Amino acid sequence: MKSIFRSLLPLLLLLAFTGCESGPIESLTFQSPDGDRTIKVTGKRNTSLGPILTTVTLVVPKGEKSFTFQHQAGSLTSENVKAEWENNNNCKLTFTLDDGDSWEVECYLLDDRVEAVKNFKIDGKGIFN
Repeated sequence: MKSIFRSLLPLLLLLAFTGCESGPIESLTFQSPDGDRTIKVTGKRNTSLGPILTTVTLVVPKGEKSFTFQHQAGSLTSENVKAEWENNNNCKLTFTLDDGDSWEVECYLLDDRVEAVKNFKIDGKGIFN
């Protein structure tokens, strides 16, 4: 009996892991109000159960810069990534995780440079608020 269980255990584990479906990964594009600045969000998953390796590209008239991070969610879609443009040069990206928590990146897209600042929260409140 033990030998049957031991021989079936790897097969059962394999079926359990391959049966776990990960959510969709979309390529998202957010245009500034004037249309001359763009934020692109793309992602890929290296393993079926791993995080989404997410790349954010900030595009301004004089060029573009990218940064990459791990998005700890099952999917990367327009449902869990939102962009709120405060003006043509400033956009707040909000990434919502599977448990409902979220975090934000302030993006500054100036003519000759770009900056991105992650807003940290402790117990649901911004550190400096």
